[in-house]
Amino acid sequence: MLRLSAIGLETTHGYIYPAMLNGYAPERFRANSPELVWSIFPTGGEPSVAGDVRVVACYDPDAGLARRVADACLIERVCPTLADALTDVDGVLILSGDAQAHRAQASPALEAGLTTFVDKPFTRAVADAEALAELADRCGAPLFCTSALRFAPQTTALRERLGRSVGTPLAAHSIGTGDYESYAVHSLEILFGLWGGGVTHVHGSGQPGFETAQLDYADGRRAIWQVCQRMAWQFHLAVYGTEGVDQAFVVLSDRYTIFRETAAHMVAFVQRRASPVPVAETIEIVRLLETVRNAQRVS
Repeated sequence: MLRLSAIGLETTHGYIYPAMLNGYAPERFRANSPELVWSIFPTGGEPSVAGDVRVVACYDPDAGLARRVADACLIERVCPTLADALTDVDGVLILSGDAQAHRAQASPALEAGLTTFVDKPFTRAVADAEALAELADRCGAPLFCTSALRFAPQTTALRERLGRSVGTPLAAHSIGTGDYESYAVHSLEILFGLWGGGVTHVHGSGQPGFETAQLDYADGRRAIWQVCQRMAWQFHLAVYGTEGVDQAFVVLSDRYTIFRETAAHMVAFVQRRASPVPVAETIEIVRLLETVRNAQRVS
């Protein structure tokens, strides 16, 4: 069995991913976690994904929260410190929603050579993203970051059929909801998951709460990326090509499936010690988020 530690538990992900890997105690899970979490699980306490990988330890600065997560998600050890959470494990899940904390949380795990998953957004600053990537490379520690929407069945299916449905892709439009710091990454990730990175120019417009950017690629592709905070919880990606147009649409009711697919990729990552998302692509996403954020500040 491969053993993991979950670090930073204050968002819904602090319950969701341990419950998917370990299973959960139904009564305690319902009592301890928000309805937004327990209501999406149809498994009756069983794990959501297969694989001999388990969360055996957890840490959060709020010790009471860590105990509630552990009790609900069948985690054996609640750790008093971050350092303690890195002992006797093969890897870590950095699940904190604060991107500015990720470098401090992930660096000790990478220095220890542990397989390290960092939840989205990877970091707020490009300098922190590059520092984590350099540390992972120097220490031989696998590093993986993603938005769960990258692995939504709808976006995966679109990627697999893209050549047949649109021919050569020429243009795309990706739009999503939520506040910029936490959720803008989702609509970027589904775009990058579709056709990768390679943005050479960014033209930002719009305003805070409704950001818009034109992304130009070295090979001539162009994408319009938008984040609309007031929009309902939904994400849409449309692609236009030489032979046609195709799209993927993700809504709130898809959350369980999206998280389950991402948890399955976590398991494969830990087992293979290889990330399904290139670290260079993750850094490019952080750079784009930073560029558009700074452009909004100037405007």
